[in-house]
Amino acid sequence: ARELDRNEPTIHGIFDRMTDNVAGPEFKFRPDTDDEVFNRDAAALLAETAPTAEHRGMFNFQETLDTGFRSLGPDGDFLQIFLKDNRFQVIEAHDLVTPRGGKGFKDRRVVSGVETNDSGVPTGYYVRDPAKDSQFGWTGVWTDSQRIDAADVEHIANRHRFTQTRGV
Repeated sequence: ARELDRNEPTIHGIFDRMTDNVAGPEFKFRPDTDDEVFNRDAAALLAETAPTAEHRGMFNFQETLDTGFRSLGPDGDFLQIFLKDNRFQVIEAHDLVTPRGGKGFKDRRVVSGVETNDSGVPTGYYVRDPAKDSQFGWTGVWTDSQRIDAADVEHIANRHRFTQTRGV
């Protein structure tokens, strides 16, 4: 899908239209709970953090929303890590890797960079070390990746089967 997105104008346009239809031209956050103080504080916090929502400060909230939804088409999924400073880091699909071996690997089930328990529930994600090479989603050794606990991640995935660990 990524190849078609890059080289086929019709497919590229479909992904763009999907993004426009889902994310819209401007996200308006309107908290609507019974707690008026919470509603006011939540809206104020988003307004304060939206200009630099992405952890590097390169994308504002709307740009991150657009780019995230845009990546679902060709890539199928991405991870969003919520940081303590009310910003987030986005990990793209191609950065998830499965370690081939090393200490601790044999007692873990890792499929396409997603560690699961015996029931298939994600317990962690493995992100490649940007300074190391990966071959088609595999890293050479366990230490060439960083494990991120599933509790700290929102995995946005385009799923079509019950047993998928990743997006399409």
